[in-house]
Amino acid sequence: MGQITENNKRVLESSDTYSEKALTGLFDKYTFAKYLSELIDSKHIKIKDIIQFSNISKTYISDLRDMSQNKQPGRNKLLDLALGIHADMDETNHLLRLAGYHELDSRGSTPDRIMIWGLSHKKTALEIREVLCENGHTEFALNTDDE
Repeated sequence: MGQITENNKRVLESSDTYSEKALTGLFDKYTFAKYLSELIDSKHIKIKDIIQFSNISKTYISDLRDMSQNKQPGRNKLLDLALGIHADMDETNHLLRLAGYHELDSRGSTPDRIMIWGLSHKKTALEIREVLCENGHTEFALNTDDE
């Protein structure tokens, strides 16, 4: 079991009453922001390229990388970002864990299965997005409007 899942389990087991607040604070904004920044830097990818290959704004990327912010992206938004930075399977799973989500799971949702297939077969982010859209997950379609 991953560290985040294990922490969640311990919190739930030790709580006298159930409260959503029992699980707050387990998202470590510092570790997430630091890893995301280091990952982007290690790939030598420019923010404008991430924006071009994802549905994420420059402001939102900056907020995610800013350790003083407490931005926890939604799971699909995080998958979109992973595609935008051309993250591999391990990097994507690490981002998911740090954000408090389960790793890509072949028993999970269709986007998970498509991501696993695409990353395992060394498909480009654009190829993976195409398959996602073909299977009804248009939230992964890139905005092609010219500005």
